[in-house]
Amino acid sequence: GTQVWSHNGAESQTPPPSGWKIPWDGAVRPSISVVLKAQYEMALVQETLKGIGGEINEATTAAKQALDQIQATVGDYSNPESLKAAEPVLAPHVSTLNEALKKLMEAQRGVSGEGAKQMAQMGSQIRAMQTGVNNELTKIRNARANAEHSARMKEVEVKDLAALQEIMPEAEQKTNLAEDCVEKAVITAEMITAAGEDTEEVKSAVSQTEHAVQEAQKAIGEARIFLNAKQASTRRFESDGGRAKANTDLSRLQNLLQEAQTKLNPLKTVRQDFLQRQAARKASAEVMEKLTPAELDVDRAEEASNMLQTGKDLTKEVMEQAEQAVATATEHVNSVLRFIEQKKKAATGFAVEELTKLEERAKGSQQRLVTIKSSQRAAEERMTSE
Repeated sequence: GTQVWSHNGAESQTPPPSGWKIPWDGAVRPSISVVLKAQYEMALVQETLKGIGGEINEATTAAKQALDQIQATVGDYSNPESLKAAEPVLAPHVSTLNEALKKLMEAQRGVSGEGAKQMAQMGSQIRAMQTGVNNELTKIRNARANAEHSARMKEVEVKDLAALQEIMPEAEQKTNLAEDCVEKAVITAEMITAAGEDTEEVKSAVSQTEHAVQEAQKAIGEARIFLNAKQASTRRFESDGGRAKANTDLSRLQNLLQEAQTKLNPLKTVRQDFLQRQAARKASAEVMEKLTPAELDVDRAEEASNMLQTGKDLTKEVMEQAEQAVATATEHVNSVLRFIEQKKKAATGFAVEELTKLEERAKGSQQRLVTIKSSQRAAEERMTSE
């Protein structure tokens, strides 16, 4: 070398760290130091770690303190006000931690070995804190949304129940009126039976009952229209509790109306029933005009037969008279049965029921004649054997 920039008088196989002269023939400069590249890089890393480590430690410590404070404040996460106040306290730490992590990642470029390992540990530390802060923020936000929704629903439910209370008095009044009208119709209908055989009284009671039934049906219809409209409107209530309460209360009134309707329905045919009963009484009277004499004939035949059973004065003439009595009664009863059958073909409702009862009565007389005939045959056989 023809050019020498610095000189060190030490005898060493490697450049000594100090004692260097610049220029070569000048004085030793204490500020000049020579180190290995690896040592230099490690020194730079340690310096960087010292700076960024302090910043990371400060950010994570502040975030941890904020977390502890928030968790103590929010309690069971049900108070909307405390949750609302907690979020602004914790949210700024998200950006602080993100910035610290960003600086760490920038400082980590090109670093290897022990320095890279230490930086990786710092990264894990700050990411763990980020996760804790973000999870807590999410929990607070969700809890706040739920608490605010619950509070709002309570307010809405109070509003809905107040609206229902405005509806119910009129709904109950209309339902009670319908029930009263039905009871009035029922009581009026009882006058028909109380009138007995007084045709004019019965007709008057029927007319009054028809009018009462019409008024009752009108009241039921108006009440149903009102209840249906109010049920439709309460289905638009925002709160579940309000809708459930409205459905329960209004459905109860609907059921009362249905019970009233069921009680009223049989009275709608009161005139038809009256006319059918009149027809039934008329048909029964016509049958009885024929059945009563026939039953008397059966009684006479039975008396004649009883005389045969005594065996006293049993003659052919007496036997023939008994047989004639049975024949006459049989013809009469058969005639009544044919008459009843003819009447039943044209009859409806109550008339059929009454005719059926009289038919059974006539068949009873017919069965008596069968027994009488059997007794007569037995008496005839005794007379013949004697």
